[in-house]
Amino acid sequence: MAGAALIWFAVDARARWAALAGGVCLALHALVPLAGTAGGREAVHGLLNDLLPVFVAPALVLWLAWPSPMFAKERHHVEIADPAASGRF
Repeated sequence: MAGAALIWFAVDARARWAALAGGVCLALHALVPLAGTAGGREAVHGLLNDLLPVFVAPALVLWLAWPSPMFAKERHHVEIADPAASGRF
């Protein structure tokens, strides 16, 4: 689900919320191994083996899909500089 949402977001920027939802789903799923280690059902070594696929993947998805204020500011400046958008011709 998260992979499809990320691909959709790469094609269409309106799919940002779908990509964020997929990242949140992966992040919540990453809590399962943490709970297993905290509860003593899993060894710390098993948690370290899960580090890359379970913890880095949601962080990467959330980083890619997170709304960046830099782009919003840049878009705002473009709208101000555009005479058609400001109403001046």
